[in-house]
Amino acid sequence: MNRNKTVLIIGSIACLVFVATIILWSTANDQNSAESLLSSLQDEDEGIRTAAARALLAQGRVEAIPVLIAALSEVSVSVTARNALNQYIEYPLDITDQEYDNNPAGAQAQWQLWWDGFGDQLIWDSGITMFTI
Repeated sequence: MNRNKTVLIIGSIACLVFVATIILWSTANDQNSAESLLSSLQDEDEGIRTAAARALLAQGRVEAIPVLIAALSEVSVSVTARNALNQYIEYPLDITDQEYDNNPAGAQAQWQLWWDGFGDQLIWDSGITMFTI
């Protein structure tokens, strides 16, 4: 195995370990885990950003939503982003999987319009673990 393949494999394993850690943090739901995850929203790797945003959204952190909306245009993480938005927002947009797949920019634009119109009105309901308006 050449050096480049070895570095790629090690990097992929490190990313998977980090994503698994983020998933575990999402169940902790405490201030320390949230603060740790917030810095990951700026990571250069879209997988790490998206996993951190999903974990934060599960904790009711509204700042995760724009990161997930941006991730809708990233092929490698778009399904994770749309599933998180649909799971944690009480009245998600009525966009089919086919629409997401065939026109990711259009789906992203619809979510951005929704965010611009309702983002400041969202309230986290911990009883149903969803944002409501």
